[in-house]
Amino acid sequence: MLNVFRAAIWISIGLITGGAEFVTSASVSPGAALALAWGCFALVSGFTWLRRWHRDWLPTLLSTMDITVLALCMDSGHRYLLRNDSTLVAHQLYGSGIVLMALLAASVLRFSCRRRSWTASRAIPARSTSRASRSRSRRCSRT
Repeated sequence: MLNVFRAAIWISIGLITGGAEFVTSASVSPGAALALAWGCFALVSGFTWLRRWHRDWLPTLLSTMDITVLALCMDSGHRYLLRNDSTLVAHQLYGSGIVLMALLAASVLRFSCRRRSWTASRAIPARSTSRASRSRSRRCSRT
């Protein structure tokens, strides 16, 4: 059930951001495509090999991959918006924090304390990247 929730989040991110980007500029950022692909992978793997093959380290790997994919999507989306519509940069940065919190909440539900600490330690750099991007976009908008 948790994997379906993860897949729904990723597919929604890919469809919503990709759709908005396509409507506004007739192109889609690599981040939206990555989110959609990762969501489809999560959905298909949840109904196939994850049901039959499970290891204790797998949830940690999947959570680490979720955070990594989100950081890549945030970076790609930020660069895309700086090129195409810099007025939406702040919205993208704050919105990605909400998605990060939803993914962390989903991950924490299935983890022991040690794995929760690992997940949080991976999320802090991802969030810091978002804050650094926000500072960089403020400097760019002033010039």
